[in-house]
Amino acid sequence: VSTTWTENHGNQQMELFSSLSKGFDLVRSDPRIAALGLGQSCFEGAMYTFVFMWTPALKSVAESEAEANGTALSGTTTSSFLGLIFASFMLCVMIGSSVFKLCSGTKESLYRIPLYIHATACAAMTTVTLFLENKSVVFAMFLLFECTVGVFYPSYGVIKSERIPEDIRSAVMNIFRIPLNAFVVLLLLKIKFLSSRSVFSVCALA
Repeated sequence: VSTTWTENHGNQQMELFSSLSKGFDLVRSDPRIAALGLGQSCFEGAMYTFVFMWTPALKSVAESEAEANGTALSGTTTSSFLGLIFASFMLCVMIGSSVFKLCSGTKESLYRIPLYIHATACAAMTTVTLFLENKSVVFAMFLLFECTVGVFYPSYGVIKSERIPEDIRSAVMNIFRIPLNAFVVLLLLKIKFLSSRSVFSVCALA
């Protein structure tokens, strides 16, 4: 890769503040770009929170207590199958990417995909919130959420490449990383004071 691909530096003639200024101007002038950036920030915020929460969410209270006390039997707990569970998540991401290829034949369908992504992810997280004690339902909804992750990256990537000029694309997306990082940091700081149900409720709203 290093010998055959040239580095994409964007517009090296543009200064940082000039790039950010043009990025803010584009966001203010086009509500669709603002919606795209906020949508990405909200989805990624829920996704990063999910990364921290999926393991404890799949464990029952009794299982967590047994592990804490050292009385859990090896091979019988959720912790024994975390690798398999994570592999299932990655498979669902691949399935989501394949779904994107099937559903993005036209521009009209491409621009509708984010609506379906957010609606499906919201439904999955809401179901997790309502049925948190039913670990089979929780696991099934996590798989569905990972499918939406697989659709999310290519769909948003294609839309950004079409709607945002290349020379300021990184600046525009960095603007929306400010609320994203604030959301994730604040939630992680407060996560020990919140129940799993409350955290997934926030993810559903995001």
